[in-house]
Amino acid sequence: YTPNGCWFNPAGLFSMLTDSLIRYYPYSGDSTLIPVVQEVLDYILANGTTPANFDWPNMPYASAPQGSTTYSGDGDPDIDGVNGIEPDKDGEIGYALIKFYEMTGNGVYRDAAINIANTLASKIRTGDATRSPWPFRVDAQTGAIREEYTAHAVAPVKLFDELIRLN
Repeated sequence: YTPNGCWFNPAGLFSMLTDSLIRYYPYSGDSTLIPVVQEVLDYILANGTTPANFDWPNMPYASAPQGSTTYSGDGDPDIDGVNGIEPDKDGEIGYALIKFYEMTGNGVYRDAAINIANTLASKIRTGDATRSPWPFRVDAQTGAIREEYTAHAVAPVKLFDELIRLN
């Protein structure tokens, strides 16, 4: 919740939904959820990634104003702001995309995951006690860091590990 009203986290939400399907399906064999997950992943890829000419290109937006149908950050300068992304959430959805690619064989999801990984790889830096390998919040258009520290660098690492495993 922000002072300006409700917002939601499509990158995190859609990655969690995908993760739930990936873990549920082998035990249930229930394929009815595959089209639901495909719909939300297709939606964020079509309506919620940063343009190719941004400093952080091809990255899904971590947040959006509640009810927004096109994602471009939450608009609240105290949170993500316009064009705001959260690289840890991009790692989460990148990992979800590569796992969904493995489930479906649809190269669109692999390619999107590779694009996310390429941007993350190009922006990695040496971390220390006050700087993470990636900042927590970034203006994707300009590259300006809006919030420096995050402790969650596991998701991007998982994405890289999966891409390495798949060659």
